[in-house]
Amino acid sequence: MKRIAWFMGFFIAVMVFMFSTIAQAETAKKFNLSIGGYFGIGGATEWDDRNEDDQPGAFALGIEPEIQFFPIDQLAVNFRGPIWERLFYAYDVPNREDFEAPMDVFPFLFGVRYYFPVHKIVKMFVGGGFGFSILQVHLPGWYTDYTGVETDPEVRASIDFNGGAEFEVVKQLALTAMFDIMVPNLGPADKHEDPLARFMFFFGVSYYIPIKG
Repeated sequence: MKRIAWFMGFFIAVMVFMFSTIAQAETAKKFNLSIGGYFGIGGATEWDDRNEDDQPGAFALGIEPEIQFFPIDQLAVNFRGPIWERLFYAYDVPNREDFEAPMDVFPFLFGVRYYFPVHKIVKMFVGGGFGFSILQVHLPGWYTDYTGVETDPEVRASIDFNGGAEFEVVKQLALTAMFDIMVPNLGPADKHEDPLARFMFFFGVSYYIPIKG
C-alpha cells in the first residue's frame, strides 16, 4: 500500500513539473478574454418557512457557462448564466402524502474576480456578483389542486460570492475548482418565502484568448 501511495505521489509530482515547464502563464493577463463553464454539486437551505421542520434543505446540481474579460492583469469582469441548475427539495410530512418539489434556478450574474498568482501556472481567486434569477418550483398536481399554490416562474434579485483556484494545464487552457455561495431570492419575497442559501462546489475549464489592446 505504501509503495502504491509513493508511486502515485511521484507520478503527480512529475506531471506538475512537466506542466510547469510547458505552461507560459498566459492566463489572467490584461485584455484576455476567458470562455468556459462549470459543473457543480452542493446543497441549499429551505426557502419556505412553513416547511423548515419538515425538510432542512436540498441537494443541488448545476451547469453554468462563464465569460470573463480582463481590463488589467489579474482583475476580471464576468458574466455567469445558466444552462441548468436544480435544487432537489423533497418533503416527508407526517400524516400527509410525501412529495417532491424541485426548484429550477436560472441565475444571470454580473461580477468581478481578482486572481492571486501563487505559482507560474497556479492562481487563487476571490470574487462576487449581483444580478437576478428566474425561479420555478415544480409541485405535484394533487398539491396545486388542493392548495391553489401557483408554480409560475418568479424573478428575484440575486447575489453570490466565490473563491477557488485555477491550474493552467497547457498554454491558454486552465482547469478551475471553485466554491460558490449564492442567494438567488433576495427579493421581492412572497408570503412565507425566506432567503435561501445555495452552496456549490464547481469544477470547470476556461480557455483564454489574448486580445490586443
